[in-house]
Amino acid sequence: MTDHDDLPRPRALELLLDHLGPESPLLHVDPDEPVERAVRAGLQGDPGFADRLVGELTAVLEEAGGDEHRLVTALRPRGPLPAGADWDGWARYVRSLIPRITAGGPEFPEPEPGSGPTGLPVPIPPGLFADLATGNGAATEVLRRHEAQARAWFADPRGQLRLHLYADLGRPVGTAGELTARTAHTGDGPGDRAGSADRVGSEARTGPELTGCVVLMRRDTATEQPFVASSYPERSLPEQVRARMPDLAFLFGGYFGQDLHALDRTSWSAERSLNETISPAVRGSLIEQLDRLLAGDDDALRGQVEALGSYVLPRRLRRWVKGLRRRMAELDWARGGR
Repeated sequence: MTDHDDLPRPRALELLLDHLGPESPLLHVDPDEPVERAVRAGLQGDPGFADRLVGELTAVLEEAGGDEHRLVTALRPRGPLPAGADWDGWARYVRSLIPRITAGGPEFPEPEPGSGPTGLPVPIPPGLFADLATGNGAATEVLRRHEAQARAWFADPRGQLRLHLYADLGRPVGTAGELTARTAHTGDGPGDRAGSADRVGSEARTGPELTGCVVLMRRDTATEQPFVASSYPERSLPEQVRARMPDLAFLFGGYFGQDLHALDRTSWSAERSLNETISPAVRGSLIEQLDRLLAGDDDALRGQVEALGSYVLPRRLRRWVKGLRRRMAELDWARGGR
């Protein structure tokens, strides 16, 4: 026995961590959703559950005294760190969420009876290029149309790590692959618009022709050299939305686009990759533009998020977007910051 093994994990905290198992990133698009579900489950049988959970979290944090190893020993988490740089910051963040969850309101509205996770799918099929030559030609044309923007991005090695470029080429470059039982589950669990693994092949039956094309650029974190990480046919996306909120195309298209599964595996990993690498200036701009995006009504929100390139469109979309903004603003992600 070590000197840390005498830190008990009380019952309310046990229920919270039971909801955060190793499969949580695959079952929930939003890292805060397991917390919300645990609090609501606890309140069903115990009206004082939220207060007890706050008290238990406070006691464990105080006992650990800022020692991360001691805190992890006390928590004994079943799954990965949901968000933030460390468990101490995450536990303090969760403690601040609990009264907001119990209060309900627009930040954490009561789920509809019988509703499942935030991420139940709104499936939109992945884009499939007609052939390799068509795909290469389309990507080259997108880069040519956005040459000035791409050059400015190339010239700033300390800038954003990803660049999401889109153009409607005015001619068919591919088709929308029909979702099958397999393609509907190849991406980030329940919340994807679609996965990217089946863009070609017999199981990805083709649908409507697509005239748009996306090119996703990335910067190598070691060499800072840019490269094309992905390209795919896309539906016609309203340019005015991207023009009004350009940094949100970087957010939604760059991190939650069609190739999310191939690039980051889960939306939790994508959100972490974003937050650990953006500069304070970019973070501030993203928060300001997310506030602008959230000012519209729900019907407008869904169309705008899709226009910004997102392939994550959970049914409780406003709640997910608010969560992105909240975690960006309230959590410390500095461990991997640039």
